[in-house]
This record gives sequence, structure tokens and C-alpha cells, in this order.
Amino acid sequence: MYGIFVCLSPNHISIVHPVALPAVYGHSSGALKAPFYDAFASFKTRNMFNTISRTGHTRKRRIESQIFSQQSVRELEGTTRVHHIDLVSQWDKLYSYVKRAESDGVREGFNYWSFDIIGDLAFGDPFGMILAAKDTARSAKSVNASLATFSTSSNTKKFAFEMEELPVTEIIGQRGELITMLGWLPKYVRPIILMMPGFRSNLQAIPKVAGSAVTAVAKRMNDLDAHADMLNRLLDARDENGEPMSPEELSSEASLIIVAGAITVANTSCAITYYLARDQRVQAKLQAELDDALKADDSIVAPHDAIKHLPYLDAVVNEGLRLDSPAPGSAYLRGENASEFYPERWVEASGDQKKAMLDAFVPFSIGPRACIGCNLASMQLHTVLATLFHRFNVVLESDDPVRSQV
Repeated sequence: MYGIFVCLSPNHISIVHPVALPAVYGHSSGALKAPFYDAFASFKTRNMFNTISRTGHTRKRRIESQIFSQQSVRELEGTTRVHHIDLVSQWDKLYSYVKRAESDGVREGFNYWSFDIIGDLAFGDPFGMILAAKDTARSAKSVNASLATFSTSSNTKKFAFEMEELPVTEIIGQRGELITMLGWLPKYVRPIILMMPGFRSNLQAIPKVAGSAVTAVAKRMNDLDAHADMLNRLLDARDENGEPMSPEELSSEASLIIVAGAITVANTSCAITYYLARDQRVQAKLQAELDDALKADDSIVAPHDAIKHLPYLDAVVNEGLRLDSPAPGSAYLRGENASEFYPERWVEASGDQKKAMLDAFVPFSIGPRACIGCNLASMQLHTVLATLFHRFNVVLESDDPVRSQV
């Protein structure tokens, strides 16, 4: 209606065409991250996501890129296996509840599973949410007080700061609602918004998320016997000047791993499960492909080597990411049957059409600011969907889209 380019303000242009992606986000782009990302800063030291500094981002990405490489992610598959088994056990219990008409949604299960995996991979210890069937994590009551009690060179055997148990997925949701809104507001308006009583719980969520990150870092640094994990590699990493990350920088990166690594994968897994439950044709087609690929394997968890090149599973994951991006916010979908969950579009497209689709398909962004954890996220999505749908048939409780649960 308005064309490809729309000027929203003197220094704000909206572009609706994939040709702009490399120009804006590519390695040769001169564009900087906007002040929008200032609202995401929970620590004085910025993390790789919210730093606006190009030099600072390059330093962080150089340190962390090897941790999230394809080879490094493949080495983590064994660690994640136990948490996939825990999720399957939870679904087995849900199945027995369904037979007694006492079913519950699976969204919480995906959250618990994803947080346990990130806890184990990043900090050497899962949060324990699946086994507890509870949204809970330990968090430092005071970020500043807790940061003052440990350093990369000290190793005490107890925590010298106060902690509390928090519903971490709930407070991350509250935090996200607030900071996304604040990001769009001018800086001079943000303090006024924060003084409004209606945002009190959202405001309190920001330091609580930071507190959970500090606690996870402190716990890992106090456990020299923990298995190799992401934080261990960050502790050993050095920048070009031979300098390690400070405790606050480690905690800032840890908060990013918790939020970006857990919530996004959980939300996308749940969304794709909903689409598959709603469309039994697609679900049956996926299950036929999985049954054929895994017929010689009796493992509870689908081995990644057996599923990583399955065309219809790839199409299902891509279609889920197309409709429900890992990043929060509204989606305006373009193209033929754009709002329909139709994985075949990724299989049936001709060469030129497929290229055009892939050029516009950037669920993890592109360029130097692309999601550094995309390899891990992709492996987790493929593995959990293959594992669950090879074992279960999933249906909606109601045909009403407002009341539907899986």
C-alpha cells in the first residue's frame, strides 16, 4: 500500500524488502544498533546482545564464537540427552492424565526442559525444573552485593550473599514486556514510565533476572569439579590483550544465555507443537518420515545424526520459525497463503522461488550481529520435535483457537 520505503521520521526509514537485509545487517554495513537496546541492559557491563559498540561486540564475539561453533554444539548432544528423556517422561505422565480427562498444557514442560538444558550446558548444573515440575530458580537478592563476593581468581565453598527462589520463566516474561516497550520510548520518557505503579512488578523483574544469572555464575565458579560447560570456556577465554572477562561481564553474558537460550527455544517448540496438533495431515506426514528414519534405532531420544538431513522435518521447523519468530513482537506475513502452516512450501518451491524465500528468511538474523547460538537452537528444535513426534500423537483439546491447548 505504501511501497517498499516508508519514512517514519527524519531519521527512521522502514524498508519492506529482503534486498535491504545485507545492506542494513551485513558485515559491510555502516549501520549501528539503535538506542532501543539500551533498555535491555541489566548490568553496567553490556553483553553481546545489548552492546551498541561495534568494537565491544567484535571483542565478545571473538571470545564466544568457538563455544557456539557447529563442532562445539555437536559435542554437547550427550549432555542434553538426559533432559530430553526427562521431557519424554513428563509427556508420558501427561498421556496418562489425558486418559483420565485431567490433561494440562505442555507449554510449562517446554519451558522447564529448555531451562534445564541451558543450566546444564552453560553452568554445569540444570535448574531442576522438569523433575520438580515447578518454575523455580535461585536468585541473588542483590546483584551488587553478590558481585562483590566473588571473582575469577577466588573460589569460596559457600555463597556469601542472600538468595531467594523465584519463578524465573514468569519474571523473564514480565521483564520482556517492560523493556520491549521502554526500548521504543525516548530516553527522557523511560524514567517517568518506571515510576508508574502499574509497572512495579515488571520493574522488579529486571534485577531478579540479573540475580539469577549472578547466582548461576557464582555457583559454577565455586564448583571446580563440574563438567566442561560454556561458562568454563568463558572463564578460560582471553581477548586479544590476554585479558579474561570480569565477574560482571560473565554475569551479563550469563543473563543473555538464560534469556535468549532458553525462552526462545521453548516458545518456538511450543508453537510448532501447536501447529502440528492443529494439522493432523502435517503431523502424520512428519511421523512417517521420522518412523522411516528411526526404524533401526530404539533410543528414546532421536540421534541428531539420524535426523539432521530429513527434508520434511527441516520444512516443519522452517515453517514454524517463519510464522513464529524466536524474537518477540508482531509479525506481518507476506506472500501466498502466508498465514497458513504449510511446510510443503519449503519442499515444493522451484529453484528461483526457493532462493527468494531463503533470502527473506532470517529467523536468527544475518551478518556480525546474527544469533551466535543458532547452531544450538537448531539442534535442540530438530531433536525435541523428532523425539516427541516419533513417540506421541498430539491433538488439541478444543477446536476453538482461543481455548486450544495441546
